Amino acid sequence: MTPEEAKRILALYRPGSADQDDPEFADALDLADPGRRRGAGAPQVDPQLSRWFREHCTAYLAVRGKFQDIQLPAALKDQILAEYKSHVTPPVRSSSRRLVLACVAGVLVMASLLTTFFVHRAQHQFALYRQRVVAKALNFYSMDIQTNSLAAINTYLAERGAPNGSAFPPSIKTAEPVGCAVIDWHGKPVTMVCFKSGKALEPGQVADLWLFVADKGDVVDGPEGTSKAIAQEDRMATAAWSQDGKLYMLGTVGDQSVLQKYL
Repeated sequence: MTPEEAKRILALYRPGSADQDDPEFADALDLADPGRRRGAGAPQVDPQLSRWFREHCTAYLAVRGKFQDIQLPAALKDQILAEYKSHVTPPVRSSSRRLVLACVAGVLVMASLLTTFFVHRAQHQFALYRQRVVAKALNFYSMDIQTNSLAAINTYLAERGAPNGSAFPPSIKTAEPVGCAVIDWHGKPVTMVCFKSGKALEPGQVADLWLFVADKGDVVDGPEGTSKAIAQEDRMATAAWSQDGKLYMLGTVGDQSVLQKYL
C-alpha cells in the first residue's frame, strides 16, 4: 500500500472510535501510526504520512470537542413545550434570545457537518471497497485453495458461506482458474476467484485476472444493474455490475482495452 492510498483510507478514520480495531484501516494505520502495536513483518511508518495522520486526528478531536462543549439552556425544553401548548410567543429577553440562537446555530452546524461526513463516507464506500480488493489481488497474497476446477472452488465457497454468484461473464471461461480466496470486508465475506488469462506472467505472479463477488447489500453505493462501471485502479482495469443480489467486479492487469475482451 502506498502512502497516498493509506491517506485516502484514513481520511474516513475517526480517532477514539471502533475504527482503530477495524481491519479495513489496519494496513493504513501500520504505515501512519508510530504508536500502533506492530507485529513481525509490519511496514515501517512513513514520516510524512504520520505527520498528516496526527494533524487529521487533532482536527477531528478539536471539532468533536467543540460540539461536546455546547451547553443547551436547562429551561429550553420547558420553554419550547410551553410555547407549543399556548401557541403564544412570550417576550424573550435579548440575552436569552442570543443564547437560544447560538444553540440553534450550533445544532444546525453540527447537523450539517454530520450529514456531510456520512454522505461522504457512504459515497466513497464502493471506491474504498474497489481499492481494497484490488490491493489484495495485486500485492502478495496466498489463495485459500489452489485448483484448476471451478467445481472445487464453488464447493469450497459454499462450505464457508462466501458469495458465489452465477453471473460470470461467459468470456471468462476462456481463462484458466487457479484458485480462490475469501476476503474480509467489514466482517462480511468477499469471494476472489483467480484466473490466468494465458499471457506470460511476471516472476512470482500466479494470476492476472480476478473476479470478485460480494453480496450487494454489503457494499454501500455500488453500481446498480448490469451496465458495467469501468474504472482504473492502480495497475488493474476493473468493471463492476450488480445482478441477482450480488455485486460483481472483474479486474485484469493492464488498461481498459485489455479488459474489454472479457466483457
